[in-house]
Amino acid sequence: MKTKTIILNGICLIILVTLVILSALYFYPYAMEVPHRDSGIYLYLGRELLDGKTIYREVWEHKPPFIFYINALGLFLGGGSGWGVWGVEVAFLIMTVFLSYFLLRQVFKPITSLLITTAAYLAAFQYMSGNFTEEYALLFSAAIVFIFLSPGIKTRQLRQYFIIGILTGILFNIKQTYIDVAIAIGLLLFAEMIIEKQWLNFKVLVSIGIGFIIPNMFVFFIMLINNAVRDWWNAAFVYNFAYSDIAPMARIYALIDIFQVNSQYPFFVLTFLAWIGGVLYLIRLSFPHLVRFLLTKKGKLLLLLSALFFMVLVGVGELMSTKPGIGLIQTIVLSFGVIFVILFLLFSFVLKDIKRDPPKTIRLTSWQPLENQKIIHINDPLLLGIVHYPIVLFLATASGRNYPHYFIPFYASIILIITGAWLLLTQMDRKHSRPYLSSILFLALFIIGLTQPGRRLLRGMGGPYSYNPFRELVQYITENSDEDDQVMVWGLETGINYISNRSAPSRFSYVDSLYYHSPLQAESAAILLDDITSNPPKFILDTRNPAYPFINGMSMEDCLLTHPADGTDLEKIIHFTCSNYQHIDRVNGAEIYQRID
Repeated sequence: MKTKTIILNGICLIILVTLVILSALYFYPYAMEVPHRDSGIYLYLGRELLDGKTIYREVWEHKPPFIFYINALGLFLGGGSGWGVWGVEVAFLIMTVFLSYFLLRQVFKPITSLLITTAAYLAAFQYMSGNFTEEYALLFSAAIVFIFLSPGIKTRQLRQYFIIGILTGILFNIKQTYIDVAIAIGLLLFAEMIIEKQWLNFKVLVSIGIGFIIPNMFVFFIMLINNAVRDWWNAAFVYNFAYSDIAPMARIYALIDIFQVNSQYPFFVLTFLAWIGGVLYLIRLSFPHLVRFLLTKKGKLLLLLSALFFMVLVGVGELMSTKPGIGLIQTIVLSFGVIFVILFLLFSFVLKDIKRDPPKTIRLTSWQPLENQKIIHINDPLLLGIVHYPIVLFLATASGRNYPHYFIPFYASIILIITGAWLLLTQMDRKHSRPYLSSILFLALFIIGLTQPGRRLLRGMGGPYSYNPFRELVQYITENSDEDDQVMVWGLETGINYISNRSAPSRFSYVDSLYYHSPLQAESAAILLDDITSNPPKFILDTRNPAYPFINGMSMEDCLLTHPADGTDLEKIIHFTCSNYQHIDRVNGAEIYQRID
């Protein structure tokens, strides 16, 4: 029997490896001749790091540093080829599905573990295009979930939470919004500490915090050694804060837009419906505990303080507002205040004599053995998924831009919620003596969800793409310049520098920082002006991106007249270009300007 299980596990792992490799054919270098915009930037920066340049000080991007080191590692292993980066990503994704499978195998049989892992991976694959930060982050999120839900974690050993902290610190240095799983775990640990009076959880939270600090200290010392602390801080934090600084209504619209964007993806819709069901089930189990608490003095005091808090917020908003009347946000806040006032009056006077029976333990699924002395079991996949889902939803819309790859971190929510839903369905089957109903329902939903990612999977297996918007442009650059020559691409297409193997003349290989309103805008323009005037590149390519207006096909005379030499730094850059460069040609939609020697 043991040998049969080992063989079955081996077959399941081979299937998962095959699935990952087949899915990665969607973005492997042979098929994707031109990397997408983000990948082109990461590949270029990775190559520049291998050439000895310093991140942020000599090459600029506003992501935290680990994605660039990952690309540098891949290029090193691949001998400068993008195949090395692709191989590193495939290894990351294989380890991700392996961790998920081995976690599920601690409770489920091999086939069930395989199907749930496959469903979660294909749901995330819907949003992948290769070499996105989110795709590498999946491994560390899966590792955190594995540690937290594995049986060994129930011993509350601090070293396990310390490792969770380290993994969270690594995620933070891939992108700051990827700490969603750790936030969910932290909230559950805090809730357990308050509800169960489990004061040991304070040490657990401290242990996570200490672990979190270690990767960040490592990055800090690397930046300190390279004299790049200020540049790192400005790029990875100051600029990103400005990038995510959007109005409250814009954030609400972004949250609404998530459901419009993802309504075409069956796995997303099914997970959302399962999440709503899980929330309702949690409310049902928690309601007796909540009523019991709100009937106490502490509960009533909490309701009163909450009401006062929301009323004060409304008052502060009115004092700071420059417009008459109460806006939508203030109306919502006021509504919460009124609700808490009503609840306070209700529990203080109307329900004060209600009979309070001892409530049952809050236990959503049978993932772990029942402990009757506990009020709540936090090491539960469904409970973790319920808490995690809105967190990752909020963090995905932090910038207000709902790019598809922002939803790859839903992988953790999907595998947690599907796992919890499966456990609940099997519990219901056993209760009502219907052993096959859950299996049939789960398989039907799996097949429905498979349709969208399945089409993508087949497209990846269909061979190379014909899409190459820069083929002639790159060919022109490589034929009319040497590898030591520099090329400035005015726009976001740093991939042109990577494909043509030509460096940019400045740390700003793309010009987002010059146009986006942030505390770094003026400084970025001044730096690029100094770089271009002191070390003029052989070619400047105007990609005619309307978000980054440059010369836009103007004659040299009109350009010099429109952009004076004593204008802003951006106008000075354009004036310098029109004075020292001549228009050569328009290729693949980009205007080519060559330095006049």
